[in-house]
Amino acid sequence: MRRIASVGARIANVTLRQKIIRTSSISRVNHGAFTSSFATVSGDSHDDFKSQSKVTPPSDINERIQQDIDADDVVVYMKGVPTAPQCGFSNAVVKILDTQGVDFAAYNVLEDPELREGVKKFSDWPTVPQVFVKGEFVGGCDIMINMHQDGELHDLLVEQGLKKE
Repeated sequence: MRRIASVGARIANVTLRQKIIRTSSISRVNHGAFTSSFATVSGDSHDDFKSQSKVTPPSDINERIQQDIDADDVVVYMKGVPTAPQCGFSNAVVKILDTQGVDFAAYNVLEDPELREGVKKFSDWPTVPQVFVKGEFVGGCDIMINMHQDGELHDLLVEQGLKKE
């Protein structure tokens, strides 16, 4: 009987986790000394749980993306959220940034088709994930892997004052 109850509890937890994943659109990641937060937006949320921000995002997608990358030092447009990436490439970028120990904001493009296509046009890069550091497009997964392995990513983060030598 316990095993069945345990399986049922796991299924309920997975269902709840999937619901949270689907509703998360912006997240910040915790890296020890850094404090991070999650903001969720969902059309089926009760008004008490919807974002209460007084900032209205620009209607133009390019302005919105520019606002996003200006707001944080490191920004990742990815599939899923850092705690539950929805593709291997997004997962690899999250792992690299975790290894580097930098705080970053992440935007889930799976929840917003306009954002998904807009960020590709904004950066003139055809794939997601996409990483921006201090407002500048750095690259996607392959570039991040190469920069990480070559030490270039570490150097860039130090140069930008985001990581100590």
